Amino acid sequence: MESRIRVKLPGGAWMVTFLGAVIGAALFLHTYGSAVLDTTNDAWIFRIKDVDIHQHYLGWCSFRNAPWSFPPGLFNSLSYPHNMSILWTDSIPLFALFFKACGSDLPDTFQYFGMFGIISQALTGAMAALLMRKVTENDIIAVFSVPFYAGSFPILQRMFYHTSLTAHYLIIIPLLYIVYDGCKWKEGGKCAFWGTYSFISVMIHPYLFIMGMVIAVISFIYEIVKTKRIWPAGITGIVSLVSTYTAMVMMGVLSGPANLGYKLGGFNANLNTFFNPMKLGDLLPGLPIYTSGQYEGYSYLGAGGLLLVAFGFVLFVIKQVKRINTGEKFYVEEKAVVLFIIFITFFLMSVLPDLSYNTKLIFSLKIPDVLQSVIGIYRSNGRFIWPCYILVFTAAISVIADIHINTGSRRRMIPALFLICFCFCFQIADMEKTMSENYMTFNKKYKYWHSDLEDEESFSNHLGYEHIVLVTPDSYTMERSAYFAIKNGLTLNRFYFARDIESTVEEDLEKYHAACRKGNAPPDVIFVFDEKTMEEWRKDTKLHFYDISGTIVGVAKPLERREIGG
Repeated sequence: MESRIRVKLPGGAWMVTFLGAVIGAALFLHTYGSAVLDTTNDAWIFRIKDVDIHQHYLGWCSFRNAPWSFPPGLFNSLSYPHNMSILWTDSIPLFALFFKACGSDLPDTFQYFGMFGIISQALTGAMAALLMRKVTENDIIAVFSVPFYAGSFPILQRMFYHTSLTAHYLIIIPLLYIVYDGCKWKEGGKCAFWGTYSFISVMIHPYLFIMGMVIAVISFIYEIVKTKRIWPAGITGIVSLVSTYTAMVMMGVLSGPANLGYKLGGFNANLNTFFNPMKLGDLLPGLPIYTSGQYEGYSYLGAGGLLLVAFGFVLFVIKQVKRINTGEKFYVEEKAVVLFIIFITFFLMSVLPDLSYNTKLIFSLKIPDVLQSVIGIYRSNGRFIWPCYILVFTAAISVIADIHINTGSRRRMIPALFLICFCFCFQIADMEKTMSENYMTFNKKYKYWHSDLEDEESFSNHLGYEHIVLVTPDSYTMERSAYFAIKNGLTLNRFYFARDIESTVEEDLEKYHAACRKGNAPPDVIFVFDEKTMEEWRKDTKLHFYDISGTIVGVAKPLERREIGG
């Protein structure tokens, strides 16, 4: 094989970046349409079966309406009377803080999840194009490679379910630092790069942030080994830590009663993750998994992606055989070794502690409690497989980019482009059904969504109520009570947070129950029950209980309606 074909487009890196962003945005519009980009349209959010995005949107709405506090990311309207960070509602703190600062300039109904989604896919496409431009040294192949990154199955799985986790450009950006020889940059440039990256990434999602930081640490070690100097990497690391701490203080992460005592286990990646479509792909059969939580480690490459990797592997083997036959010395670039170390690191981080294939447990690693207390906050460690799928595609396309025909023109790269396009056709065929279903779902016109408490006039004028206290932990009731509370300016005592506060809530409920037993029920509180908790409180309190369109409430003063059991 001859030397690699180097092709540059007019405009160079800017043109490649622009085209990558356009392809990413086009893939988003093809999958979800434009209705979700209407910031005043939130009806589609409540029609998604998975409740996570309901949590994220309601968290933003409540945070938006809450008064400013210090730190600015704290609010208590969903955890009254305790402050919680906007981070724990997964409402994308960077956007939540920015748009809250816009204040009255925003319309009454405002959602930014569609906007975030298209920005994520566009930036992922842009960064992927830049990555492949450097790796392949061919702008055209770099642009044609973009759909495998910006339209990946992991992004398809997460969009409008856990939207902030679709920002896979935050995984690619640290890789750019390595392939573009960031270790040779001036110290000010390094500090600006990692300081900015740390602040933005942790304000979008801490899992993506930690992925970037692992890549940063490996790159710093590489820099120290290469330059034999510790202090430049050390200063950059300190700047990154300060930037991260500043962002965490702003979000209020260091305050509040959030439970951080989680442990790894059950949410890791299965060894079949690269070829298990889990119902999102149509061309390959789904495979069983060891625990139900292993959906967190979803990293299906797609039928086209697997074909791409297969072609890349075969071509790599052929190339090495030819090298051996010609006596050519085997050579591996330093940066390729660094990227391989990154791949192995994340692969192990994602598949442990319970190494499993399909439903079979192969090995279980015992993690000491002391270490669990530190790393357990990242209990959904299966997500750490995402840098691996990015690196797998990068390696495969890098090999394919080397094949060409013997001609003096750009037509030499036709075989490489043909293989990439051929594989992408299979990729689209594999995901087209899911993409079409998504398009239909998100572009319907939905009716106004409401809470059961709005169905009757009992609470239409609030009657002096200021708080809703959920005695029941039922998520359905919680969601509808939160919607009613937000719409009517009331507070809520419990909500579905990424890190729960249930022990604190139970302590508060004991105090409320004790007060009600003594006949001191607060008159400004609407207590919300299920059948079981209502019976428990009816035995020893003098609350008045009512059925409001299926929602059981209890209040201190009687309403002008028939009581339950009355």
